Amino acid sequence: MSTTPNIAIIKNNKLLINDDILKTINDNAKVFNMDREDLTVLNNAFAEGMDIPLAMDNKREVYEIRNNNELAGAIILVPEDDPVVGSCIEVDIFVFKQYQTLGIGKKAIELLVNLGLNKTLIANIYHKNKAKGGLISILELANFKYLDSDDELVTYYYKVGNDTLQTQIQFKK
Repeated sequence: MSTTPNIAIIKNNKLLINDDILKTINDNAKVFNMDREDLTVLNNAFAEGMDIPLAMDNKREVYEIRNNNELAGAIILVPEDDPVVGSCIEVDIFVFKQYQTLGIGKKAIELLVNLGLNKTLIANIYHKNKAKGGLISILELANFKYLDSDDELVTYYYKVGNDTLQTQIQFKK
């Protein structure tokens, strides 16, 4: 692993779950919307040698985060219909532990924003996420704005192109 990051994001909807991705999913099950039963099924399938795509369905887009040509994490884009934002894309990002603190997540988000996506991006960060502070800093540096917070998570958004975000946002309580 080089100390000078050379970051790229590469679309790859066929990216298969490997040991590093599986560990990340197991360590952050709630972020991946997986309960104990889901994790058991996933881990058993992986142990049996099954090829399991990270995209999981054809609605999601997966971008590899590459550092000097090595897989360092991934970005998953999920189309959503948010009650506040409307039609948007949820951004889920993870960087493998051995690559954290190198600025890779920040650069990956910058590259994502510059892809020219045509919908508002939203990022939900669970309060229990150990990387919450770092993720919020990365999003704010990439011009994401605070949207809402509740007992479980905090949400940031990035208005893309001509996408219109309501100017008067009514938060649900």
